[in-house]
Amino acid sequence: MFTLNFSIELKNIYHSILNLPLIVILIRFKGTKSRGWSKFPIKNNSSRSRTRITHIGTDSWKNPIASLELFVKLDIPESTLTFIGKRNEELDIMLQGEYEFIKNSVEFKSSLKRSDFLKILSESVYCLVPSNYKVGVLSPTVLDAYSQGTPVLASGVSADIFNCGETGYCLNSNCISKASTKEKWNVLSENAFAIAQKYSVENSVSQIF
Repeated sequence: MFTLNFSIELKNIYHSILNLPLIVILIRFKGTKSRGWSKFPIKNNSSRSRTRITHIGTDSWKNPIASLELFVKLDIPESTLTFIGKRNEELDIMLQGEYEFIKNSVEFKSSLKRSDFLKILSESVYCLVPSNYKVGVLSPTVLDAYSQGTPVLASGVSADIFNCGETGYCLNSNCISKASTKEKWNVLSENAFAIAQKYSVENSVSQIF
């Protein structure tokens, strides 16, 4: 496997040399076959048919506890909070205590094939990204969500790929209220998918080469 790694610090150099945005943090090739998103088109383009609210990663810096609170605030009927990652002691304590009333609506998925991972995103009305980043980053999590037309509720994400009210919402109370009613959901979904295509591996490589 041939791997190219681009750090945030290389952003200005990348702009000046290639006249392109920093399109990926990690691009992987296996032989001549890329990781690209085009093989996984949107499965559901309606918020009504999506029943999951998904959080990717259960490490503490991914702030999964915040997603428990967000899930309660969103209060979207018949929805399931799906964590992509392993259960951990911190989450178990919260689900046996303060958030016990939602434990039957919370599930954990780990060791997924990429196709299964993207399928979960395609079934998600939102992807929650309440990460503890101090500086905005170009998040692969957000781009994966966008690839399935899934808007995000996020903090600490670079403005290069996330604009509150365009591809998702910020985590303030006013925005969460809009998200809970799925206000502008179809527009958010279309905008998110368009961003994913702009930043896809295939499009990036075609522009470079």
